[in-house]
Amino acid sequence: MEKERLNICYLLIGDQGTGKTTIADKLATASGKRRIVVDTDAHPFYAHYEVVNIEGLKRFKGDMCRCEDANEDELFTALNTHQRNAFIIFEDAAKYLSPNLSKSVISFIVDKRKRNFDICFMFHSLADVPPYLCRNYQRMILFKTQDNLKKELSKFSNWHITVEKAQKINKHKSHNYCETILKKYSTIYKVRSCIIL
Repeated sequence: MEKERLNICYLLIGDQGTGKTTIADKLATASGKRRIVVDTDAHPFYAHYEVVNIEGLKRFKGDMCRCEDANEDELFTALNTHQRNAFIIFEDAAKYLSPNLSKSVISFIVDKRKRNFDICFMFHSLADVPPYLCRNYQRMILFKTQDNLKKELSKFSNWHITVEKAQKINKHKSHNYCETILKKYSTIYKVRSCIIL
């Protein structure tokens, strides 16, 4: 029997320096897929990746690249149309994703399995995550954030669990402590914790 393809949509949420990029890299390595990073800030972690623009992304067939162009519609249309079998990391996604996601972004998320994509969207706060992504992720890895946890974010169907985990994370002595919330059809079925060393 062929190994099941999961094609996961990850949300990595946390302040700068908490370890999101390190975890994203570990997830990408574990996937065994080639890597495409969307990074408008030229993060030094990806300095050894080939840099491409959107036109280059359409032709890219290598193992690792970093796209610094982030026009929402052009970027996601290029990924949907020209790429397959990749782990795609979106560093600091709030910079180029609008709160009401465009049709090209929604299509990208919906069709991730058809294209054998695993995708990882990174945000600095829970408040920054677009509502559509709040409903359509499979795994959230939550680090310390500056979110006001007293204000309910109803866009998260599991807000009460998210708040509980966020409070635990914020109290932890390690700046790199995180909790993983696995979600399936709005039901939490497993939670685990980790510390990045």
